[in-house]
Amino acid sequence: MEVELQLTKEELKYLFSIIEKYTPQPLEDEVSLYQSTFNKVEHEMIADRIYDLLSDIDCLEEDTDGTHYEEWEDKLWKEDEDDNGFMLGRNREMWTWDTVSKMEELVKQLEEQQ
Repeated sequence: MEVELQLTKEELKYLFSIIEKYTPQPLEDEVSLYQSTFNKVEHEMIADRIYDLLSDIDCLEEDTDGTHYEEWEDKLWKEDEDDNGFMLGRNREMWTWDTVSKMEELVKQLEEQQ
């Protein structure tokens, strides 16, 4: 059974901090459930931060001919073929904390150029 939750950014950050600090007991089912939950929450934290950074890049490039926003869009999403043709989906390899730090560095550089 799946349950869908809608959380505010603050609630998501709080949940992530609690899960990140939690150490599961050595019971196999509990560890598995913990890891699954942690991965899902972490993925949402990464996505939330990437969307914020994309917005920042877009705003910072608004008055220039910058192409960083388009470059990041091309890196973050890819076309996947399904039964009905092509659809746009996340490039899973790019939705990581490493990508977040690279985007944060770019935002800092763009802010310094302002």
